[in-house]
Amino acid sequence: MLNLVISVLVAAFAAGSTVAGAHQFEVGLGQDIRVESNMFNSTVNPVTDGVYRVIPLLELSGRLGEFENAKYSLLYNPSYLVYFETQGVNGLDTRAQASLDLQLSPRETLRTMASYTEFSSIRSSSQLNPDGSIDNLADKAGDTVRAFVNLGYSRSVDARSSFNLDADFQDYSFGESTNVGNKSIGTSGSYTHGLSPRLTLGGSLSLRYRLFDAQVTTSGSISSSRTTISNLNLLFFYTFAKDWNFRFQGGPSIIYSQPGTLAGEAAPASATDLTYFMDVSLSKERQKSAYVLRYSRNEDASGGNNGTSVLDSLSAQVSLDLSALWDLDMILGWNFRQSVNSFIYVNPMDPSEILNFTQETSQHQVWGRIGFTRRLGENLTARLGFSYRQIADYEVNGVDQPTQDNYTGSVGINYRFDPYIF
Repeated sequence: MLNLVISVLVAAFAAGSTVAGAHQFEVGLGQDIRVESNMFNSTVNPVTDGVYRVIPLLELSGRLGEFENAKYSLLYNPSYLVYFETQGVNGLDTRAQASLDLQLSPRETLRTMASYTEFSSIRSSSQLNPDGSIDNLADKAGDTVRAFVNLGYSRSVDARSSFNLDADFQDYSFGESTNVGNKSIGTSGSYTHGLSPRLTLGGSLSLRYRLFDAQVTTSGSISSSRTTISNLNLLFFYTFAKDWNFRFQGGPSIIYSQPGTLAGEAAPASATDLTYFMDVSLSKERQKSAYVLRYSRNEDASGGNNGTSVLDSLSAQVSLDLSALWDLDMILGWNFRQSVNSFIYVNPMDPSEILNFTQETSQHQVWGRIGFTRRLGENLTARLGFSYRQIADYEVNGVDQPTQDNYTGSVGINYRFDPYIF
């Protein structure tokens, strides 16, 4: 999968291989110490431990090729973790990302983006999502790899109207564990029209096909389960009171699921569910502050289960410049994931009996985080952070699982060298 990501990026950058403007190379080095009351999010044997991280950063950006407005960015931001007490879990988390924007004409823009993340699954709590949540995996053994590629095209029809097309590929894979990986292809199209400087309306249609990996169990091999999702959205964007922005995207969704089949047995019945997806936010941004309140409901990559999940999320974020030297950021969040594993298998006590296996899983995750950043110099910052996370109301087939609580404190320092421009 890494080779595919590299190939896409090489092909994109080859379109504009002639140097056409300034390039900027930046290097950074961060390190922090984090102490957690439940380091590996265990429900059975919580481990209190500390970890030291070294976090280098390499970033190259600039302009490419014969297109005057071709902008690119390459980012490599790994982290190496050393634990104070726990043995056998030290290691490297890899994170890389690249993007290329080509302005084909004053009205047309082509966008490409690719990212690659790899880490040990037991260290999944070290991989925070943008809203502050983590992916609680079904099995914490082995490794987790996430690779994404996105291609987008936008065109301004006139001064008020625009049209967008997007296509993406996602690959979630898990090595040496019982987690079930999946690959998906998605596409979407949208049209928006500005009725006034403050009000924009539009609509969008999105489709996604997700193919889950085949499984090998004690009952035999199980073929891939498949899910197709279609979603029709109303788009509504409104700006009021100068700097408040309200954004709404939502509408009906159809999820068609075909469970996997045990080798040699009849295929289980497919299922069609009608639901809704939504992404709504209220935000305010100023020069020294930002506030965001957001709710979303969407299809999810399932965290190692063999069927599509639906994930509801609610988060509130605040960023403030307290003074010339101090910054503050806070996040409060909640999400709720529902998953269904389903396939047909043979009763091991009576091989003539064919049984349906259905395992419903649901979990709530609540988190809060506060961080203070202190500027120590032009390129040097220090950070102090505290957070709390709880995974509660965790049920498997109606059976409650133990609650996971985790308290975290951290202190870190980050230095960014002056950029080299060439």
